[in-house]
Order: sequence, then structure tokens, then C-alpha cells
Amino acid sequence: MIKIILISLLMVQIILFFTYEVAKVNFINSKIKKLLYVIIPIIIYMLYVKLGLNEEFLRYSILICFLIVISIVDYYTMYIYDITIISGIMVQGLIILITRGIIINHLLGLVFGLIIPYIMVRITRGIGSGDVGVYALCCFCIGIEKCIYIIPISFMIGGIYGMYLLITKKKSKDSYIPFAPCILLGTLFIIFLHQSYI
Repeated sequence: MIKIILISLLMVQIILFFTYEVAKVNFINSKIKKLLYVIIPIIIYMLYVKLGLNEEFLRYSILICFLIVISIVDYYTMYIYDITIISGIMVQGLIILITRGIIINHLLGLVFGLIIPYIMVRITRGIGSGDVGVYALCCFCIGIEKCIYIIPISFMIGGIYGMYLLITKKKSKDSYIPFAPCILLGTLFIIFLHQSYI
């Protein structure tokens, strides 16, 4: 249990470092910083209970760390940095190679995570081009079996969030919303509830 608390506190510090020092997003005095100290330990503990300390736990923990950084930056700037996507894919690839995971499963997930969202960007303009990279990172980490559900679930979450913003008049129907947090929530749903609900 102490290891999990230490891992989660380290993850919070890494997230704060990358969002503040690398992406230059300053939310040091906001509620988000306090929220991270609560949510990250809960997520990491839930991962530990579900998976134990293994390769999958490591991959998902690091993926969540990357996704939270990407989501915070997207929320504040409406921009997704390519370096975070590329770094995430490289780290995940290294973990898969070191632990001798089934690489073809993850490569197929990466291809799926690039092609389907890219087609959606070209046809509908419903998501930004940076979101394609976020999908690619998630699908690469999770693998082809589970990743096909991330896109529809994240769109449902985005639709609910968009309706909330319209009803509360915080955004107009022509406004853009940061979509990376929706992808993060969709990925968490797949990681924790995949077998139960899908």
C-alpha cells in the first residue's frame, strides 16, 4: 500500500512538472492541483487492485500520467503537443519490448488509433488533429481488442459534456471544447469497466 501511495505522489509531481515547466500551463494555485493529489492515488490504487503489480499496471499507470498532462494542457490551451504523444508512444513501446508483450496486438491498436480518428477529422472536422495522436497513444497502449471501444465511448462523453456546456450557456454551438479529457475518461472506462459493460 505504501508503494502505491509513493508511486501516485511521484506521478502527481511528474504531471505538475510537465504541465508547468514543459507546457508552461500555470495552475499551481487552482483546484486542479489539489484534485490531482486526490484523484491520482485513487486511480493508481484501483489499478493495483484490478491488476496487481505487473506489466499492465505499469503501462496503464504511465498512460494515465501522459493523458492527464495532455488533458490539462488541452483544457487550458486547446492545443496538444506532438512531443507528448511521441514520447508516450516511445515509452509504451519500450515497456512492451522489455516485458515481451505481444507487439502485434499493440501495433494493430496503433494503426487503428491513427486511421479511424484521422478519417473522422478529414470527413467531419468534429475533432482536432491533435486528438488523433491521443487516440493513437491510447490504442497503442491498450491493444486492438479493447481500443475499438475508446472512440465511441469518448464521443458519448464528449456529447454529454457538450450538452452540459450548451444548457448552462458556457459555450455556444459553434464553440470548440477540449476533447482530450473525454478521451482520458473513455480510456479509464475501458481500463476499469471493459469486461463488465461492453
